[in-house]
Amino acid sequence: MPSPAERATSLPPECYVAPHVFAEERERVFARCWIPVAREEDVAKPGDFITMDIAGDPIVVTRGRDGALRAMANVCRHRNTTIVEGCGNVASLQCPYHRWTYRLDGPLLAAPNMDGIDGFVVGDICLPPLAVDTWLGWVLVNMNVDAAPLAPQLTGLEPICAPYDLASMRRVGVLHYHQTWNWKITLENFAESYHHAGVHGSTLQPIFPGERSWAEPNGGAPWMSLDHVSLDETQPPFTASAAFPLLMFSIVRPFGLVWFRLEVHDVENVDLELQGFLSPEHAADEGVAQLFLDGLRMINDEDVIVNRRTAQGLHSRYAQPGRISRLEEGCHQFRQWWLAQMQA
Repeated sequence: MPSPAERATSLPPECYVAPHVFAEERERVFARCWIPVAREEDVAKPGDFITMDIAGDPIVVTRGRDGALRAMANVCRHRNTTIVEGCGNVASLQCPYHRWTYRLDGPLLAAPNMDGIDGFVVGDICLPPLAVDTWLGWVLVNMNVDAAPLAPQLTGLEPICAPYDLASMRRVGVLHYHQTWNWKITLENFAESYHHAGVHGSTLQPIFPGERSWAEPNGGAPWMSLDHVSLDETQPPFTASAAFPLLMFSIVRPFGLVWFRLEVHDVENVDLELQGFLSPEHAADEGVAQLFLDGLRMINDEDVIVNRRTAQGLHSRYAQPGRISRLEEGCHQFRQWWLAQMQA
């Protein structure tokens, strides 16, 4: 009996290029789902903060003086200026425009020259709070403060990751890319190895042939995991997994982790960081770390070419949904999830 993927098609082209579709995604996907922002080591100490743009909504995650993680809108309640940028360590969050200053947990501390303003009470003002959660070393944010915890949604994915203690892995380097195509193009390319023969013909295909890969059944849960057979006993196999919509990571068993940190700004404006991690016993070896990062860059540079060409084709008047291969089961799992969110 054919699998559901073998009876399916890809999404309509407008789902990748139309601003009105992205506007719906912004409300139905990015404002309701868990979005990965950082690793716990990025906000480990009191005063640490890190920022992110989630589909046009600037947010900040902080570690409070009480040791608690918090997330909130990174938008000053005075003139809507973004308060902090990047990452760092601060005693408080001070807007650079008019020096309104907020505590690390969000309440306004001070607003210069606002004394005597009718009805203005410093204690009444606070940065809008967001939900924050952690999973296997990642810090994730949800704009829905009443969102259900993440871990119970990923009970099928966690056993695939558990043997490798992902939370203990150490970052050894970051590769930066700016993408002028929709985020779903990157995720779908990540979610299948059907393209190994065409895109990675001299790199991945001889060792990890696409036809020897498979997507784990997910039972309709918000995740996918693609596994591979290695034809070279000296090359460890790897998994490519995603917790929808944006937590994308590969486990190079047993010692490596690659996080594809996507920062989605709008319909075709996305920043990608390839963050490489190694187990503690390998992370201190600069030679191993450099080989690992060089391999990541080589593979992703090949993907960049085909993703850009896919984006170009999706703008054509001749673009249409296409039938998909059984090797695209991971893409099908993602598309079914995405459609359910968009139709909710």
